[in-house]
Amino acid sequence: MDHAGRLARAGSGRHPQDLGGGQVRVYRLRDPCSRHGSRTHRRHPCFRLEQHGTVRHRRLNFRVAKLGVVARVSTPLVCKFGPNRGAVASRNRDGFAAISQVSPKVDPRCGDRHMRRRKSPAGDPTCDDADPGAQMSDVPEGNLLIRGAHVLTQDPHVAGGMVDVRVEAGKIVAVGPNLPDANARVIDARGTVLMPGFVDTHRHLWSSIFRFMAIDWGYNDYYEIVQIQYSPRLTPSDLYTANLLGALSAIDAGVTTLRDESHVQNSPDHTAELVRALRDSGMRAVFAYGWPSIDLLSWQFESTKPHPSDMRRAREELLRDDSALVTMNAMLRGPELGGGPDLAVRDIEFARELNIRSSMHVGHLKEPGIEWLDDRGALGPDLLFLHCPATTDHEFELVRDSGGHVQATPWIESVMGGVRPPSTARMLNAGLKPGLGIDTETGAASDMFNVMRAALAADSLMHKLGQTDFEKLPWLTSSDVLEAATISGAAAAGLSDRTGSVTPGKDADLILIRMDDINLFPVTDPTKAIVAGGHPGNVDTVMVAGRILKWEGKLLHPAWRSVQQDAQVILSRLVEQSPPVPAGYVPGVDKWDQ
Repeated sequence: MDHAGRLARAGSGRHPQDLGGGQVRVYRLRDPCSRHGSRTHRRHPCFRLEQHGTVRHRRLNFRVAKLGVVARVSTPLVCKFGPNRGAVASRNRDGFAAISQVSPKVDPRCGDRHMRRRKSPAGDPTCDDADPGAQMSDVPEGNLLIRGAHVLTQDPHVAGGMVDVRVEAGKIVAVGPNLPDANARVIDARGTVLMPGFVDTHRHLWSSIFRFMAIDWGYNDYYEIVQIQYSPRLTPSDLYTANLLGALSAIDAGVTTLRDESHVQNSPDHTAELVRALRDSGMRAVFAYGWPSIDLLSWQFESTKPHPSDMRRAREELLRDDSALVTMNAMLRGPELGGGPDLAVRDIEFARELNIRSSMHVGHLKEPGIEWLDDRGALGPDLLFLHCPATTDHEFELVRDSGGHVQATPWIESVMGGVRPPSTARMLNAGLKPGLGIDTETGAASDMFNVMRAALAADSLMHKLGQTDFEKLPWLTSSDVLEAATISGAAAAGLSDRTGSVTPGKDADLILIRMDDINLFPVTDPTKAIVAGGHPGNVDTVMVAGRILKWEGKLLHPAWRSVQQDAQVILSRLVEQSPPVPAGYVPGVDKWDQ
């Protein structure tokens, strides 16, 4: 079989430049470039292409026409150098050619071990021509060698730059130049940055179904409408859809690890479906078991109820394995959202009895919650403090000295009325390494690019407006926020031993970002470009533990279309039952301002 036949057979049986209806793009083949004089180049010449039009073709016997003269296409040429590198052209005697980019599935020059990336239209996973199920068989798997990318390792002990990364059995086994490709599928990653996947340390994933509903609301509106009115009406199957929807959008945006702060534990079935959705997504996740949303006010603020005892059953029956892709934490109310510090200490002891880490919201109500816990000897390296906008510098020092962790959600903290501005710079100044998070998609996009930019913008405004004590703080940098979104986030989640950096021995939680996209190219500094200009459409490839979940800009989960449809049905039902009527945020009236 000739090259054209192999190319078509390697794909779906359709020529890669098939325009539908039997049409194929045709180009005039100009004179070969004469800049390269080597014998290799003479065998694989450069050529410049000039689009001429389209012609009809049959499946493998491509025919081109000029002035009524029809000639059978000859064996294709492969351009190995120059501006059309990687293109395949079939010249006929009239100087016309059927032309395609080399299939991303198989590169005819190298055999079937070399995988080439191809941009999806506009980088949009929702394009009509995207058929995830049909593409699954074309995705590289097994031992991989990623070659040609600029690598940001996020590990000061592992050199990055133009190096190769080898993956075996789902783990990174080597990072370095010119690694051998024996027994590995080679991924040609030229034009991309390879880096660890983003780590989202704080997201209420179930709220993804109410996307952007609260973007103009204050916290009161969000709390009373989304949490009190809507969340108790969500069935177990609703929550499966909501969690899977949120997880897939996170994957699409390059998030490989996510801490799901889940406070809708309305029954054992609700919990089971939330966990099942995380597992079905394929991402790495920490399920932080919270409290029920039914009769919510009885669980928060002045509550005397201890953390739900059903967390023990969930630990024993659902999430026993701490080495699995989906693991367990406790989402506690802490000293501020629950019934005070003594109840918070009992809840922390319950989580420690189950040998799981805990997180809690603090620093909203101007109460010294962290000091209270320190006074009772409850601080420790297993605690993650969320938000912390009003947390004092002294409290940050207490967390640092205890080995604990902090995180910020700069977009929500900057935008949602009644929530105080982020304290990311103060965390860093105290010697802490904060993680970053989305918080809730009711008021924030699902990607970490926006969150990193929000952290920079909020910090800059605090300095420029002369916010108290900010004159003594260093300004955040793009490197600071990228670190927070990767390795520091992994440490905050208790997973830095397995993810967060491109380090041999860690799981291969990696992403490829196309730096030759129009919004990022030319690149002066990869870190600055990703932080300042990146978006989910630039994310070409996402892998978790070596398994590719997004490839060539397309989300591969076979059910993402149906998940969207199910989410629309659920949202329509809930809104019909109880339309959202926000009171509107009024400064000084919202409970978080008091």
